[in-house]
Amino acid sequence: MRRLLSAMFLVLCAASLSGLDEIELGDRIEMANLSRSRPPVLRNRSILFTYEHPGYARYVGIAFEFEEYQQLHIFLKNQHDIFVLLYEPPEGSTSLTYRLVVDGLWMPDPKNPKVVRDHRGNLLSRVTYELPARPVLESPRILADGSVEFNVRHSPGGRVYLTGDFTNWEPFMIEMRETSPGLYTATRRFLPGDYAYCFIAGGARMTDPLNPFFHSDSQGFLASILTVR
Repeated sequence: MRRLLSAMFLVLCAASLSGLDEIELGDRIEMANLSRSRPPVLRNRSILFTYEHPGYARYVGIAFEFEEYQQLHIFLKNQHDIFVLLYEPPEGSTSLTYRLVVDGLWMPDPKNPKVVRDHRGNLLSRVTYELPARPVLESPRILADGSVEFNVRHSPGGRVYLTGDFTNWEPFMIEMRETSPGLYTATRRFLPGDYAYCFIAGGARMTDPLNPFFHSDSQGFLASILTVR
């Protein structure tokens, strides 16, 4: 755990509010402008955690019971020296039990009034919530401006690529953007016609699981089909 904390501190030192780039604009503005910490609050499908140190803290992290406190999620610090973290809880969950880690010191969340004890008597914080239903995900999706949006879910924090006959099957030309944890998106414009495509995720080729139209090429590779009119 000591090595984990050291590695996470190095990550924090390299981070800034540019780490908010993948977060929706409204949440990003709120996180950047918070001048006081507050109890955790549900924002769409994510929990906004905040921490305000009375003096100075080098780093703040959070560890969850469901991960057996083995993974440390690092906060970012905004312009008002408020540590902020937007965390998407596991699908189907209704509560998170957690502890903060401030410069290596484990503690309950001072802004969360809900405190419980584990079997060893340690104080833990708990937040309960009701996640809204996920919006129906489409792929490919024709946008209002005529461009095409591709969406796919895969492991969070990875690299996913879009490839197809429109890139001569170059596998790494179009890297998809992780718009929320585990959701990858890419948008392109196409002339009218039929196109074959697939995703590269975890080094493996996969068809679009949201698109029922696909075919097999002469070498037996499966590819999804996009028709632009």
